[in-house]
Amino acid sequence: MSQSIPLFNTTLNQGDLDSLLSNIRSTEFIAEVTSGEMPPEESGLWDTVLPVPPSSVPEGASTEALVDYAVDELDGKKWNSNAIVVADGKTSKDHSLLVVEVRKKKEKGQRIVHSLRVAPNSLIEVCSNLAVSNMSLQEYRDMCQGGPGPDVIFDAGQ
Repeated sequence: MSQSIPLFNTTLNQGDLDSLLSNIRSTEFIAEVTSGEMPPEESGLWDTVLPVPPSSVPEGASTEALVDYAVDELDGKKWNSNAIVVADGKTSKDHSLLVVEVRKKKEKGQRIVHSLRVAPNSLIEVCSNLAVSNMSLQEYRDMCQGGPGPDVIFDAGQ
């Protein structure tokens, strides 16, 4: 993947963020896609999701403001803002991440299409598909056990 989905860290310390990235990258999805023919870190999927440097994260910003920041300031050579990922207060409790599907051509404040909490081991799969507009978050929500409730977490391993 040439462009990464931005991961905004709003609550985790650096050690917890490093641990989270390790969990994200330990997914079986990379091995499945590459057929095990290369080390995971050499695949294009390794950097599917990358943290936005802390100095760039608007402090106290709402999810909507983070989306606008991603579209207006990050979209381009390094970043793909078809989606954003947020490590927030809930991440500290259940390790899930908030994934937000974005429509860049909409006006500020109206760019959020869907959002869904995703388990770290499923994040690369979800973000890879969002990056190339292959699947929507609604499709992932529909696959969740127990139906599309507000507390649902997509986990491909379940």
